[in-house]
Amino acid sequence: MQNAAFAAVGLNGWRYELWETPPEALQARIAELRANGALAGANVTVPHKESVMLLLDELSAEARAVGAVNTVYKRNGALVGDNTDWCGFLADLAFHNVELIPNETALILGAGGSARAVAYALARQGIRLLVWNRTPARAEALLNDLAQTLGDMRGEVIPSQAHPAASHARLIVNCTSLGMWPRTDESPWQEGTPFPKGVVVYDLVYRPRR
Repeated sequence: MQNAAFAAVGLNGWRYELWETPPEALQARIAELRANGALAGANVTVPHKESVMLLLDELSAEARAVGAVNTVYKRNGALVGDNTDWCGFLADLAFHNVELIPNETALILGAGGSARAVAYALARQGIRLLVWNRTPARAEALLNDLAQTLGDMRGEVIPSQAHPAASHARLIVNCTSLGMWPRTDESPWQEGTPFPKGVVVYDLVYRPRR
């Protein structure tokens, strides 16, 4: 997809590559990005979106607000971290004609970097947030950080997807890696829990496609 985009805009000498990077190699990978003049930047995915922030020279206002980075680029010799997850998420909802009505409720599954971007995007639209995570403290930290950034956002941590508050959700977003290859037989949704009537379910997992 990225290489096709480069070709479409005439950047024929540019190339997008996959760099498998375990957590213990992240610091060395960023050092390589910094030192190699042929590298223009990088995208960052799970599980590095939060930890990479400490290794960069500058952060955009959006990256600071979200508390996660998915894009790194070079500017005047410095490595700048940015976040485009939140606006890309809103653009895709609009593309699929999903209307976000202020004061309605959304349930976010997960509390990592992607969940932070989704929570930031929805809170900016006046949506009330419910956050479930297998480690509740991470969900609490997400909402606390968001409240410091946006001030008047509304959100709470729920202990399970079957919590009564979840029955009011009009949007459910899977921000966990459960279901992503090779763990395709796993689900973040509690077995036996019905989906709220009329809810829109949005899954950030992109492999497999369904």
